[in-house]
Amino acid sequence: MFPRDDFAEFVGIVIGDGNLYDKGPTYVEICGDPVLDFDFMSSLRSRLERFGFRPKMTIREGGLRLRINNKKLVEDLKNIGMPSGREKCTESKIPKIFLKEWSLTKKCIRGVFDTDGCIFYDKRRIYRTPYVRICLHMKNRKLLKQIQKILATKSIEARINTDGYNLSINGRTQVNKFLKNIGFSNKRHIERVMPQ
Repeated sequence: MFPRDDFAEFVGIVIGDGNLYDKGPTYVEICGDPVLDFDFMSSLRSRLERFGFRPKMTIREGGLRLRINNKKLVEDLKNIGMPSGREKCTESKIPKIFLKEWSLTKKCIRGVFDTDGCIFYDKRRIYRTPYVRICLHMKNRKLLKQIQKILATKSIEARINTDGYNLSINGRTQVNKFLKNIGFSNKRHIERVMPQ
């Protein structure tokens, strides 16, 4: 179904803003903002259709939802260690099968940042020009620590704040390292953080 690189990136997207359900009906669902994430989700839907899936995109309960009803896809995700239901928020991690090859590792991390990451420009007067940060906020402390360690292998400094729920890549030098080694597929992030 999936080319390996695309599957790794899709897994990252599910880790970031998705979930899988295996208790009838069986499906994978990715959620986003109806306005901010519409282009990204539409692009993702088109990619999935090229790989033979039939995703349905709807707006429900104030959120944009992309659902893939596919039992085998759910089984494939569970087979690589993806938790289902509520455990997904605190137990997801970059699967071991992607850690053996950098091209897969970076694609999976890219998927996480495409969905759960944000770009922030600190405009306080202490900075001569707006100070750029890439931030990742989530409940999964173990995942943030795992990503921090992986980024360090590429000399990308990522800091986790004291409560353990926010990882940030600070300053243009570190942000450019991230763009070179990981990058984004989400057009909204690409346009906001183009390297300088």
